[in-house]
Parts: sequence; structure tokens; C-alpha cells
Amino acid sequence: MLLLLTRKILFFYLFLVLSPCAWAAKWELTPSVSATYTYSDNINLSQNNRSGDAALSLNPRVLIKGEGGRIDLTADYGLQVIRYRDNSQSDEEFHSAGLDANIKLVPDSFHVETNARYGQQATSLTAAAIPQNNLAITSNRTNLLTYQIKPVYRGRIGNKADVQVDYTYDGVQYDNNSIQDQHVRNTNYHVGLNSTEAYSSFAWSLNHNRTDFNVQNNDDTYYSLTDLTLRYRIAPKLSLIAGGGDEENHISNSLLGPGDAYWSGGFSWVPTSRTSIEVTRGERFYGNSTTASILSAGKNIRFNLTYDESITTTTLILPSLYSVPGQPLVDVENELVLQEALNATLSGSTAKTDYGVTFNKRKITYQEAVNRENYSAYSVFWNWSITPRSTVGLNGTRQVTDFLVTNQEIILDSYELSFERSFGRRGTSSFQYTNYQSSSSNGLNDYKSNLYQFILTWNFR
Repeated sequence: MLLLLTRKILFFYLFLVLSPCAWAAKWELTPSVSATYTYSDNINLSQNNRSGDAALSLNPRVLIKGEGGRIDLTADYGLQVIRYRDNSQSDEEFHSAGLDANIKLVPDSFHVETNARYGQQATSLTAAAIPQNNLAITSNRTNLLTYQIKPVYRGRIGNKADVQVDYTYDGVQYDNNSIQDQHVRNTNYHVGLNSTEAYSSFAWSLNHNRTDFNVQNNDDTYYSLTDLTLRYRIAPKLSLIAGGGDEENHISNSLLGPGDAYWSGGFSWVPTSRTSIEVTRGERFYGNSTTASILSAGKNIRFNLTYDESITTTTLILPSLYSVPGQPLVDVENELVLQEALNATLSGSTAKTDYGVTFNKRKITYQEAVNRENYSAYSVFWNWSITPRSTVGLNGTRQVTDFLVTNQEIILDSYELSFERSFGRRGTSSFQYTNYQSSSSNGLNDYKSNLYQFILTWNFR
């Protein structure tokens, strides 16, 4: 079923790409291949019976880019062929693909945005060890397809308002019969009006959103928001923000409430051309609510922070929940949740180095049980170009999952040291050492693995 749906979506994309509007674009085709020799001292990620093995992985990949005319497109496809030295019965092939496209059917007026991802994901966070990549021998893995199609219309009403109408159809599908909701589809409708007088001291926006969720045993489950936001500039760099409207949380048995009128207030401050701060605070049907956005960009350093609260489902947030490779599922069902998400990034560079630190924190509240889960991820990287062709890198990631109801915590750590050297304009070679480990509060998911990898990559363009 997953393969059939993948083909249908691919044929739709190819129809758009191969239409006359696409031929005017400038196309680039970049094939590449990499070969990886890996040794792991715990190839099964076992807690008590560690076993080492070596694996050879061949990874051909092709990247397609098209820009110009009426289409902007980036697509890639990769095949990973894995052969083990001692566990030949586990030899495997994996497929991965990605696509991002913007088809401008009517320039400056009507276009279609679309994206799709196909790859692998762990199926459980607690029942088995979580693979950090496809080399680990485990059954805790499934193929995953995510896709989205979004037609967008933009126009103008006289000289006073811009209008946007868009519709989003997105889906998530798993190739695993143990997952109860194997194929989930959600839709969103949006209509928005915005004032066009950019240099006026007064600006406004009026928006209506409705998201229909595909949840088991409920065909009329949706969330809608009608919102009016006003901005008044009291100083050249400072504006006050006031907003209000109505929310409908049309979700059966929701313990957060059915929705209600809401309000918010805050400010927007742009002290320099490189720095902006916007904060609002208000009251929504489930309690107090806050949003924040901070951006500061210097010559060699950049900081970005966002905080937002949204009504969504577990399947829609899964692809972005995890920074350690593997992306285990939150649950096997598509459940409606309140998500509170904080994301912060600090990055910079010097003449020979670049570095960065990221922090992500999410609190997920299930509406029908008011169960809560906390997800935190910390990541740091540092790269040093010791010569024009040689780079040393350090990377570290920690992911903490806290199930508040069961008082269970799982910590995933990954630390990597790498050395990379290019030869010519097309080839690179690298050596990577990775320490990957898991620890849990109940002691049932404690394991670690050391990986040693030698990688050769060649681009044919």
C-alpha cells in the first residue's frame, strides 16, 4: 500500500514537472556515490550481549535541481545497500527520497507548494533499542512517507488589503502493520486579509484557519481559529500588538475545553536592522498562552529563538521531534495534542572555523487524557579547517524524553569526532568515530555502541 501511494504521488509530481511550464527552468543533475566501511562493537545495540561486526555500505544518490520559468524544484533519491561481515542474514537495502517544489501556475497569483519525504524511522521509544542509523541490526524500524500539497492564491483588494487563500493536504504513512494508524491525512483551510500600507503607523490582519484531523473513530474532528491582529507603531522602532478572536476545539472528550473567545497583547521592537524581538501574552481556552520570536544577526554570529503553542496531532510533529537519528514514534495512534515548543539556535564563524549550539524543548499534552510528555534536545558542533582541503569536526547531541505520567526518562547521547579531506573538486574521504549510548530511569534501555567509519564520496558533476 505504501509503495502504491508513493507511486501515485510521484506520478503527480512528474506530471507537474514535465508539463510545459517546467521546461523553461534551468536544470541541474548531480549524481554521486559513497562507500562506507563501518565497524560497530555493538551492532545489535544489546544491553547485555554486545556483539561486534563490520559492514560495507554502498550509497548511490542523485540530486535534481530546477529553477526558473514557472518552477523551482529540488529532488533527491538515494539507495543504501548494506552487507555485513558476520551477519549476512541481515543484509538489507534501504531507499530514501525527498522533494520540494513550487509550481507557479499563474506568476504572482497562483502557485502550488509541495514536498515529500521517504525514509526510515524507529517504531518504539521504549520497547526496544533505538537505532542511530540504518546500520544497526534491529526490527525497531519502519519505512515512513510524509507528503504535503498546498495550492496558494494571492491577490489584492483595491489598494488597502492583500488577500491569501490556501488549502493544505498532508499525510503520514508507515509501512508497518503493528502501527494502528498506518495512514493519516489532515487538511487545513486558510483565508487571510492584511493591510497594505506598510509605512503607516497602523496595520491589521484578519485570518481564519480550520484544520480537520483524521482521527480513528471520529469523522468530525477539527480545530478552527478566527483572529484579528492590530499593530500600532508608537515609536520608529517600537509597536504595540493586540489580538483577539474565537477558537473552536471540536474534539470529543477533550479535557482542555471546547474552545472560547481569546485575546492577546504584546510588543514588537526592532532596535537595529539586524535585531528584532516580538512577544505576546494572552488567554486561550486552555489557559495562559505566550508566543515569542527573537532574531539577532551580526557579521559573524547569529541567534534565533521562537516559542509557540499549537493544537496539532502526534503524527504531524513526529518528523521534527528528534535530533538523534532514528526518530522513534511518540505513539502508534494519531492523537490530538497541545504542543508547546521552544527552539533556540546560536551559530557563528571565524576565518577557519564555524560552530553552533541548538536547544529544542517540547511539551506535549494529550487532550483526551491530559497525559504529558517532555522532549528536550541539545546539540553542539564545531568545525575547523586546518588546511584548505582538510577539516576536523566535533559534534555532540543529547535527547531527553520524560514521560511524566509513568515517571520514566530516557536519555540518548551521541558524540562524534571526524576528519575530512577533499581531493580534487569531486571527491572527499573522511574518518568518523561515534559514541552512541542510551540510559533510562528504569534500567531497561541501557546500551552503548562505538562506531568507526571510513567514508569515500565522489560527485560525478
